[in-house]
Amino acid sequence: MTVRTRSLQSILLATAADLLVKFKEGIAGLPRSKLMQISMDGPSVNWSFLDKYEDNLIQEDIEEKLLHTGSCGLHVINGAFQTGHQESCWKVNSVLHAMYCLFKGVPARRALLTDLTECKTFLKKFCQIHWTVNASVADAALKLYDNVSIFVKEEKKLPKGLSSATIIKESSADPLLACNSKSDGRIIPSFSHQLQCLRFCMMI
Repeated sequence: MTVRTRSLQSILLATAADLLVKFKEGIAGLPRSKLMQISMDGPSVNWSFLDKYEDNLIQEDIEEKLLHTGSCGLHVINGAFQTGHQESCWKVNSVLHAMYCLFKGVPARRALLTDLTECKTFLKKFCQIHWTVNASVADAALKLYDNVSIFVKEEKKLPKGLSSATIIKESSADPLLACNSKSDGRIIPSFSHQLQCLRFCMMI
C-alpha cells in the first residue's frame, strides 16, 4: 500500500463566506464521496465551514460522511496514542529517547560502542510528538538494542549516574519491551496510511 501526498492547488479567499464555494471549485473533478477528512489549524471560521460543507453533502445526496478528529487530526490521534502509552506504563518513549541521547554529539562514546560490539550504526532521531512517522526509528532501535544494552552494562568509561544509561539498563528487565516497541512504531503509522489510502484528505 502506497501513500502519496501532493498539493492540489491554492485558492485565495476574500471572506469567510467564500470558503465553501471556493473549496468546491478547488476540488472540482475529484469524487466528493471519497473525501474522508478536511484538516485545519483550528480557527472558528473553519468549524463553520465544516458545518456548511456537511449540509451541502446532504443537499447533494452524498451519503459518505467526513471523519472528525478535532481541529488537528494528527495531534489528536498522536495525543490519544500517547495517553494509551502512559496508562499502560510502557517505557518505549524513554528508551528510544535515551538510546538517541546516549550517543548524540559524543563521537568518543560511539567509538567505544563500535570497539565493544562492532556496531557501526546508531539510532535515528526520535521525536515523541511525531509517533505517526516513528516506525523506522522503532525498527532501528530493535536492531541496535542488544548492542546498546551490552554497552551500558560493560563500558567502564561512562559517567556515573548517566540518566540515559540508567534507563536502558532498567529496560532490559522488561520482557515485553520489543513487543511494545513494534506496536508503538507500527500501529499508528499503519492506521494513518490506511486512512489516507481509503479516500483523500484536504487541508484548509
